[in-house]
Amino acid sequence: MITDERVLREATVACYFNSRDLYSAAKLLNMHGYSAQAVALAIISMEELAKAVAYVIAAMVPDQRDTLIKRKTDLKDHRVKHLLMASATAAALSVGNPAEGAKPETGFRSSREYVVFLLLELARVPLADQLLTRKEAEKTYKGAEDSSSMTPPELKNSALYVELEQDGTLSSPKRVAWLAPRLLDDLEWLFEHYAFLPDVARNDLEWDGAAKGVRSVLAK
Repeated sequence: MITDERVLREATVACYFNSRDLYSAAKLLNMHGYSAQAVALAIISMEELAKAVAYVIAAMVPDQRDTLIKRKTDLKDHRVKHLLMASATAAALSVGNPAEGAKPETGFRSSREYVVFLLLELARVPLADQLLTRKEAEKTYKGAEDSSSMTPPELKNSALYVELEQDGTLSSPKRVAWLAPRLLDDLEWLFEHYAFLPDVARNDLEWDGAAKGVRSVLAK
């Protein structure tokens, strides 16, 4: 069952490692001169990491699982996943960098405490406000539309396909190749902050400790 806590934990781990594999492949492509294709894989890597975040929130907070059931189809939409990843990025920025001991005002005493704080930051916002419907995602993108930039799904397609434009010119994937280093840097940053996900999700002792900490705060 999709609402089973252990199944959600397993999905978190699977999506996280698939995201890591896509990131590693993107780095290799970029290293060997296939930067446009690296852009496409980097974007897909972010989408898989977004799914891992959705599953871990649902696993950690039982009353959020109905949202996941209702919006499971929406989670297949590329825009939905990228908006969810933006929310996960904001949570990590708010908590701070684990490699630097986080923000001074946070003062984490251990890596486990950092995990609880970041999971709590994710779970504080209802999943329904992070995992949007397709229509909500479309409206959000239209509201922030910039004719000079592409949405992540458009960028991914541009990185993969040659297009014959109306004026007869050809658009090559190479036109977006310059974005590869930036996207790879963004992914490296995200993996630094979410490196704990697979270990916590698959280790019962770690999971029970983190879940207890998050749920006790949310229950207040």
